[in-house]
Amino acid sequence: MTTSTAPVPWTRARAVHALQWGIVVLGLVFHGWSLWGGFFHMDDFFYLADADRPFVAYVSQVYNGHLMPAGYAIVWLSQAIAPMSWTLAASWVIALWALFLLGSLVLLRRLFADSYWTLIA
Repeated sequence: MTTSTAPVPWTRARAVHALQWGIVVLGLVFHGWSLWGGFFHMDDFFYLADADRPFVAYVSQVYNGHLMPAGYAIVWLSQAIAPMSWTLAASWVIALWALFLLGSLVLLRRLFADSYWTLIA
């Protein structure tokens, strides 16, 4: 029995998949690059300063009329792990962008299958 090592033909579906994943990777690289030289800004310091409060009190607070329990939970956890760490904060942002981009890719592929509309939308 012999196995063939012939290259798989480049189909439209493979091209669309490659372009879709390229967009996801480029989006993550762009966001990583834009966060690279950053640091906390304005309201971030208010969030960080209050993170020494007990968890339930911290995540249930209202700031400027906004209730943001998930965001406060991330800040509280980040401050508990490594206080004032921009690297950890940027890692959270990149991880959440990765989830968003992967979710968007799944949604677009379910809506449009392997068509080029996934690249336009």
